[in-house]
Amino acid sequence: LFRSTPGPQKALIRQTMQDRALGQRDRINSMLTDTMGPKFDVGQMRNMITEERAAAADPLYSQFRQTQVFPTPEIKALIPRLQKSGAFNKAQELSGITGEPINMNFFTTGDQKAFPTAQTWDYVKQALDSRINAAYEGGDKALGRALVKLRNETVAAVEKAPGGQVWKQARGEFADYSHLLDNLQAGRDTFLGGRNAMTADELRAELSSLSAPERTARIAGARMAAAEAMGNTLKGDSTLRNQLLSPNNQEKLKILLGDNRANRLIKSLEQESRIADQTGNIIGNQNTGASGAMRSERV
Repeated sequence: LFRSTPGPQKALIRQTMQDRALGQRDRINSMLTDTMGPKFDVGQMRNMITEERAAAADPLYSQFRQTQVFPTPEIKALIPRLQKSGAFNKAQELSGITGEPINMNFFTTGDQKAFPTAQTWDYVKQALDSRINAAYEGGDKALGRALVKLRNETVAAVEKAPGGQVWKQARGEFADYSHLLDNLQAGRDTFLGGRNAMTADELRAELSSLSAPERTARIAGARMAAAEAMGNTLKGDSTLRNQLLSPNNQEKLKILLGDNRANRLIKSLEQESRIADQTGNIIGNQNTGASGAMRSERV
């Protein structure tokens, strides 16, 4: 009916709605900034970590590197599984690359016993994070779930062990560069990559053992991926909007951001979707045309 009506008002309405459609990318970007923060600058990460360590005070970082975590029965039970996962070998590799030696003599005999430090267990967690990312990127969800379970059990056991509180406190106040990189990558995959097929419950389990800095990095990674998705194609903003509005991703947004921020973003995206649908109904699909049945229905 609209398209069969002559007059200048028709052109004015068409142009107004087309102009609004063109502004969707900027509006969605503004919504994401409001709920997830601005696009993260990876280049600033090292400076941020240095500042966080300074704020946490050098004595805590020194404790983190030196405090031994004494093996409890729970930790001892985890050792064979961690060995099987390759976490210890990867931890040694990471420590060698960074130049931070770690003690891997887990259960020495005699009077001079030496147990892994809080920093050693941090490298073990980094190793598991790396394997988890690789599993999901490779499409092996079963392996990813098993490694997430092992990581969560390891974090819980170490934090409860004598000396483990130092690790827990350090993780809450600053994060290693590798930890943040791993979680940035995981965040990038949460909605648009290898973790997109995860259920909400699986994501909730994975996030349960993250420290505050790691969770922040996870959100920053998701924000980076969203920005890139919008810029990859001409209609990337509409594709991203529809992906985030899927029922599974709406639930995952609530888990990642909390209900208030997630609901604010979802409501805004739903509004964009409704207006986009009405734009097509009023002015027609300019790219592909409309079927005869749709035209009749509109009239």
